[in-house]
Amino acid sequence: MELRGQAILVSGGGSGLGLATAAASAELAAHVTVAELEASDRSAITAALAGRGRFVVADVTDADQELR
Repeated sequence: MELRGQAILVSGGGSGLGLATAAASAELAAHVTVAELEASDRSAITAALAGRGRFVVADVTDADQELR
C-alpha cells in the first residue's frame, strides 16, 4: 500500500495496535497524527513516529474539539 505523503489520523494511537499502526504508517512516509485521550507516554509515541508525525491530546468522540 502506498502511504507516502498521505495524511493519516490514528485515534487511540498511544499504545498497542494503534501505536503499531501509527509507527508503520510513519515508516512508509505518511504524515501521521496520533490522537489519544491523555499523554501518558508522549516520548514513546513520538519516538515511534521517528519525526514523521505528531501527537495530540484529543477526544475524537467530542465534535467540539479541534485537532490542530
